[in-house]
Amino acid sequence: MSEADLTDVLPTIAVPTLLLWGEFDARSPLSVAHAFARAIPRAELAVIPGAGHMTNLERTAEFNEAVRAFCRPLP
Repeated sequence: MSEADLTDVLPTIAVPTLLLWGEFDARSPLSVAHAFARAIPRAELAVIPGAGHMTNLERTAEFNEAVRAFCRPLP
């Protein structure tokens, strides 16, 4: 999967999209996150401070809060 280049598909994503990224992700650096955020319409990028690639395991509380905030309905 990591070999697949689906860059052309990103602009066609038409659903709310949350990109959760670890600040110190060596596997997929922040430059990739920013590229995804630019390519996906209305994508929201949340960078988890101090986390690497496995944000949900490394910074569980911060990860969960980012997901909860994204899923909360707007007023």
